[in-house]
Amino acid sequence: MAVSLIVIPLADWAASSLNNTGTFQNVRTLDYALSSTVDTAIQAIRNTPVPTHPTLDSNGYGVQPVGYCWAPTSGTTSSLSVNGYSIDVWCQTTVSLPQAATRVVTLYACSTTFDHGSEAACQAAPQLEARVTFDDYPTNGGVTLVAQCNIETGSCGFSQSITRWVWAGQAN
Repeated sequence: MAVSLIVIPLADWAASSLNNTGTFQNVRTLDYALSSTVDTAIQAIRNTPVPTHPTLDSNGYGVQPVGYCWAPTSGTTSSLSVNGYSIDVWCQTTVSLPQAATRVVTLYACSTTFDHGSEAACQAAPQLEARVTFDDYPTNGGVTLVAQCNIETGSCGFSQSITRWVWAGQAN
């Protein structure tokens, strides 16, 4: 009798610990899928800005609407499948041609089961939000850009800084 009073709670504890381990592994796998997709988007948009011809005012400034981060093969969503998770990532670019911070891109990432392919839903409550600042001027400087850089000129993303990396539920 005394043995069963010890064994039963130990068995419950072991089962609970195994469940917690499985939950942790699932969350870690999702986090990896989200961060991998955002990393891919950062590298894609660094060298090939989207949109390729943004709307700018006469001073070279403009905020673009939320859209895809790379030209999708089908549809309108930049999406990757990583470790069994399908992840959507959306980008919003602020262009400031006269500044060293030529482009500031905010990225919103969500699993497709979370956002159902909607940029509005993902932007409102992203599972991962990142912000990256790109400097499209060479290290030695250069003439002021009058149009956004593009891959043909080879003048995109000379440097980058990740200035924000916030997970859902994390304090800003």
